[in-house]
Amino acid sequence: MLGKVQLVTDRNEWDEFVESSPQGTIFSTTRWLRFMELPFKIYGYYHGNQLIGGMANFDNPAPLTPFQGILVSDRPGAKYTTLLSLYNEVAKALIPYAPKQFYNHWTFPDIRPFKWSGWGCDVRYTYVVDLTDMGRLWERLEKQTRYEITHAQKEHITWMTPDTHPFNILYSETFKRKGLERPVTEEFLDRFCFVFNAAIFCTTTPDDVTSMAIFIEDTKRAYYILGASDETGHTSSLTLWSAFDKLSKSGIKEIDLVGCNDEQIGMFKRGFGGKLVPYYGVKK
Repeated sequence: MLGKVQLVTDRNEWDEFVESSPQGTIFSTTRWLRFMELPFKIYGYYHGNQLIGGMANFDNPAPLTPFQGILVSDRPGAKYTTLLSLYNEVAKALIPYAPKQFYNHWTFPDIRPFKWSGWGCDVRYTYVVDLTDMGRLWERLEKQTRYEITHAQKEHITWMTPDTHPFNILYSETFKRKGLERPVTEEFLDRFCFVFNAAIFCTTTPDDVTSMAIFIEDTKRAYYILGASDETGHTSSLTLWSAFDKLSKSGIKEIDLVGCNDEQIGMFKRGFGGKLVPYYGVKK
């Protein structure tokens, strides 16, 4: 059956599809799209009246948005070749409607239709951490990461906080040390954490905040969206491990550490025992 592509105007229809699709994440929901206040479009690929694929992308790359890209309907038990056929069918149909640059979720494995059409292709990486067995995860941590956690626990404490103010201070200091401007403003970050009910973790001595981390979640997983630390960075491992423990107890089964393409950041995130997964981008 030949499908058709059309703009999706029913927000509920799209968000229900995002929820059901393996590629569906918080970054493709209408709530995320509207919050950023940037131009975007949602295209659906239909067989008859059935939405079987689609894409919701900003016209240009947006802050705090690692991927969006192509989504397909879930097909439990389908043959691998059947799934590949579906990925290709949906991708080919959506090529004329795609923005000039975007990245797919790491569960979308095949961007060859874009390559065949002359688009440039890129690959990025992230780590996905399984939280279903924290004891086993502790054993998978790199030796240096475990040392940093146990050493920091002797003099520091970590807890959740609703307060974005200390994070904003630490975040600004982090970018100042690097000679860079922070990518999002304090006002934006305050609104972001409120709207998406972010989990903010803070590690301190009796006198100072030493590291913080911000996580958001959807029904599939949590995402380590932002982090900041003092110039030593010695408590960042403790902050993340404490967050993993807390989030696992709340029912979160996995965490996407959201990128590890920078060498230094990649080495840090590697220490947490996650699985390295690629995700693919295209550019016209």
